[in-house]
Amino acid sequence: AKFAYEDYDSASRKALLDNLPDEFQYLPILNGQNEIIDILTDDGFYRLPNSAIIMAGGLGKRLQPFTNEIPKPMLKIGNKPILQTIVEQFRVVGIKKILISVNYKADVITNYFGDGSRFGVNIDYIYEKKQMGTAGCLSLIDQKPESPFFVMNGDILADLDFVSIIDHHKKNNYIATMCVYEHM
Repeated sequence: AKFAYEDYDSASRKALLDNLPDEFQYLPILNGQNEIIDILTDDGFYRLPNSAIIMAGGLGKRLQPFTNEIPKPMLKIGNKPILQTIVEQFRVVGIKKILISVNYKADVITNYFGDGSRFGVNIDYIYEKKQMGTAGCLSLIDQKPESPFFVMNGDILADLDFVSIIDHHKKNNYIATMCVYEHM
């Protein structure tokens, strides 16, 4: 197995870690819902930061008329809103404290997600009274996170390896790390 459950004892976890193929550096520790709650490395436990900020306050003008009634992050891809997929991606890796910035049609987002308990996370909101531009909402956070945290757009789907990103960030002792994609 390439994972262990939280109720496995230390010896079992160590045995699994020692028998991982060379390309695997981490042993995820899962809870009963198969969600990552910790990660074991040769150095011990490695904890992901437990907070993320999702920016979902834009007007979505380029996608009108689709965004006349709902904000762009609530547009569905498949059978669920883009924003739900992002929230679920964070939850699966153990990031359960989520702050969502809202402005345009904020009630659509807040009514859908509520406090996040339905999705297995804790969601609070930043209400932008006016458009503040990309990452402008960060200036409205009352209590700044003490450990590294993720900031992500609420209308972009990406297959990100959050563990590798934070590992790279910590190993290099960066102030900030950005994931960007060149669009031509």
